[in-house]
Amino acid sequence: MARLLQKRNRLLQIRQKLDDIQRDFHSVQEIQNDPITMVLDFQSPVDREVAGFIAAVFSYGNVKQIQQTLRTVFEIIGPTPAKTLRENNGFYWKKKIPPNFKHRFNTAKDLGCLFTWLGEALRVSSTLEDFFLAQNSGVVMDDIGTLLENFIEGLTKLDSTPYKPQKTKGVHFFLTRPSNKSACKRLLLFMRWVTGTGTMDLGLWKKIPSSILLIPVDTHVLRISRHLGFTKRKDNSWRTAQEITNVLKLMDAKDPTRFDFAICHLGISKECPSRFDIKICPKCRMNDVCVTYAKKSTR
Repeated sequence: MARLLQKRNRLLQIRQKLDDIQRDFHSVQEIQNDPITMVLDFQSPVDREVAGFIAAVFSYGNVKQIQQTLRTVFEIIGPTPAKTLRENNGFYWKKKIPPNFKHRFNTAKDLGCLFTWLGEALRVSSTLEDFFLAQNSGVVMDDIGTLLENFIEGLTKLDSTPYKPQKTKGVHFFLTRPSNKSACKRLLLFMRWVTGTGTMDLGLWKKIPSSILLIPVDTHVLRISRHLGFTKRKDNSWRTAQEITNVLKLMDAKDPTRFDFAICHLGISKECPSRFDIKICPKCRMNDVCVTYAKKSTR
C-alpha cells in the first residue's frame, strides 16, 4: 500500500512538472521549433487538416531540415492546399514538383504520389476526417492501431497514376503501419494534432477520442521516458509507444498524449541532454524525478 501511494504521488509530481514546462515552452521561442506553427498559418479547418497531415509525415530529421522542407512543400501547394489537391491529379504534380526535391529518404516522386493519394481521398470524401471515418465504418473507436491500419490501407489503394509506388519504401515511409511494429510517430503526431484541444493542437476531429491515442515516440520522447521510468525499452516500436502511454494514462486517462509537447521539447531545447552531463543535469527541472539523475549524481 505504501509503495502504491509513493508511485501515485510521484506521478502527480511528474504531471505537475510537465504541465508547468508546457506552459513555459508556450511562452518562449521554443514554440517556433514545432512544425505545428507552420500549419497554424493556414486559416480554414480543411486546409489546416491537410497541412497538418503533410507537416506530420515530414517530421523526421532535425528541426531546420523539417522547417525548410515544409516551407518548400507549402510553397508548391499554395495557400489553399485542400482545394489544390482536390482539383489536380498526378500528372499535374509530375510537372509542378521540382524533380530535385528531396527530404532525407523521400524524393519528388514520393511527394507527388502522396499528393495524388490525398487528392483522390479529398475527391472521395470532403475532408480527411471523413475519409478516415469511411475506412473505419462500423469499427469500434477503441483501438488506434486498427484505425490507422484501415486508414493507410484505404489511402494507398487509391489511384496513384502516373506514379508507381514501391511496395514498402518510398512514399510508404510516410505511412508506416502498426502491424510492422513501427512506432508510427508521424501518424500519431498528426492524430494528436487533429484530435487534441491544447494550445498547440488543431482540435478538428471530434469523433476520435483522445483517450485511445498513443504518444508519438521519437528519440527525445524515448530517452526522456526512460529517464522518468516510464519504460525500460530501448526500441522505437509500437509496443514501446503503448508502454509509455499506459503510464501517461495514469496521469491523464482522457488525454494521455497531451504530455507529448513538454516531454519532446525537453529534448529539443537540450534542457535534457542526449547523455548525462554534470554541468546541465543539476539544473533540469525534472532531475528530482529522473531515474537516471538519481543513479548518476550519487556516483
